[in-house]
Amino acid sequence: MRKPENEATLLIVEPGAEWPTWTHRLGARAHLNLVETASPDESADDLEKRVIARCTRLTSEGMRLVMAAYVAAPNSTWRKSRERLCKTLLGWLPLDGELMLAGGTWPPGSEEAEERGALLELWGKLSESGAKQRMSLRFNDDPDSTPLNLIPDPYGESSDSSRLFVH
Repeated sequence: MRKPENEATLLIVEPGAEWPTWTHRLGARAHLNLVETASPDESADDLEKRVIARCTRLTSEGMRLVMAAYVAAPNSTWRKSRERLCKTLLGWLPLDGELMLAGGTWPPGSEEAEERGALLELWGKLSESGAKQRMSLRFNDDPDSTPLNLIPDPYGESSDSSRLFVH
């Protein structure tokens, strides 16, 4: 299937986040795949400004953002800005778009386990906010060892992903 040339995906990566193992799947979504990674010394506000500028440029060039993926690091100081930026992204995505929240390999009982819970909470809050876009959540877990109750991928994209879906 040929992808429309005016569609784009955007991957946003917090400083210190694990690089997602599934980024190759973004290429299946759109003709243009963009990445915004925060440098270790960059503030959340600066990253948000860059993302907004990128989305503004895309729109002015006639592009349509069809999916945004936000990859979180186990850093609780970014939680408020993470939520704000995800809400901003929902404003740029069309109704048939998707916002994916993603975390790393954060096993239960580890320091990062609290961040897993925070990301699940954010996913729930955004899913219940009235947004019409598809919301998904992914971790870099081995699907056979994840503590989450998973449902099969309704879009047939993979059979091996740790991914939750809400309509």
